Amino acid sequence: MHNLHPTAAGPLPGNWPRTGPDGILGEMRVGLVSAIRQDRCWFQTNPSAIVRFRSASEGEFTPLQAIGAVPPSFRPSFCKDDAPLRWVAVVDLMRLAGSPSTQPDEPTVRLRLQIPAIRSVKRQQKAKAELLDAIAAELLEHLESEQAPMAA
Repeated sequence: MHNLHPTAAGPLPGNWPRTGPDGILGEMRVGLVSAIRQDRCWFQTNPSAIVRFRSASEGEFTPLQAIGAVPPSFRPSFCKDDAPLRWVAVVDLMRLAGSPSTQPDEPTVRLRLQIPAIRSVKRQQKAKAELLDAIAAELLEHLESEQAPMAA
């Protein structure tokens, strides 16, 4: 069993996130867009990295919470169950899948998960290994369920 906790959100409403400047988009611009830009720059300057650990930006998960979803999270085995989720693990899924491209204009997909603070490099390495194993297990589980034969 892995410690990966996906969001409980269903499909987003058709007009999401078109709201007024003080609604979801306003908060998203402040937190999420800034975090996305910083992550993009970090991955460009660290072309061999697959995972980045950083503190969470204020409002980063507000769009998910605004629609009643619980943001995805990951808790490494060495962290306490009640440790606050104040950091974010950003996983570049294209790099994880072995994409050779490191061009800044190439499309990519990144997964952001809330995690407890992990300050030591040694613990980050252990958390990275556990996280990548959990992601792989989740993907395999999903693929297996899609390939299961359907009863007629």
